[in-house]
Amino acid sequence: MQSKIFSICFAIALLTFTGCRKEAGEGGTGVITGKVYVKDYQNGFLVGEFYAPDERVYIMYGNNTVYDDDMDTHYDGTYRFSYLYPGSYTLFCYSKCDTCASGIEPIMKTVEITQEGEIIEVEDIIIKK
Repeated sequence: MQSKIFSICFAIALLTFTGCRKEAGEGGTGVITGKVYVKDYQNGFLVGEFYAPDERVYIMYGNNTVYDDDMDTHYDGTYRFSYLYPGSYTLFCYSKCDTCASGIEPIMKTVEITQEGEIIEVEDIIIKK
């Protein structure tokens, strides 16, 4: 009887502690913001550099290998993912790649939100066009 009571109490304690713990993802008060910068090449020559409007930015929560959300940058190349819980996040954009079979490669940045309400500013994601 005592082992059954212990098992029930242990299960309740386990659910209580793991049920309250939030994983990386939406629902918190953290923010990740940054900019996407383009280096425009034509025939191997750099012909322009600018912050990229309407460039797609992807975010993966925790250890996910498929993106969880995405957005387009604003007119000045900025993006902002809001309402995030503390945890690890990977952001990426696709960049031109002359040596890749697909012709593109992801340029990734990994950041960590360590506490609720934290605002993380990511260094520029630099891509080639």
